[in-house]
Amino acid sequence: MAGCLGGGEGGNVSPDSVRRWTEKLSNVLLSSTARHKFHDYLKSRHLEQGQSLLEFWEKCDIFLIQAEKSGHHSQERTPERNAR
Repeated sequence: MAGCLGGGEGGNVSPDSVRRWTEKLSNVLLSSTARHKFHDYLKSRHLEQGQSLLEFWEKCDIFLIQAEKSGHHSQERTPERNAR
């Protein structure tokens, strides 16, 4: 993830955020800023399959959030997801 932040693009990102994002992928996926930067990185490297997987994950996450709000999803969300 640290390689995604090169060039000073996208404004200021705290060192703590970068550290957290590089610890595990779930931290990237749970942060809209990190996901955006990761998507830009994948696009700049012409990694279309990675872009597609990230977009698929985002669509699944949106679906699960909507299902939960409508009461059609009985599983509890993890604390990380509840923070959003």
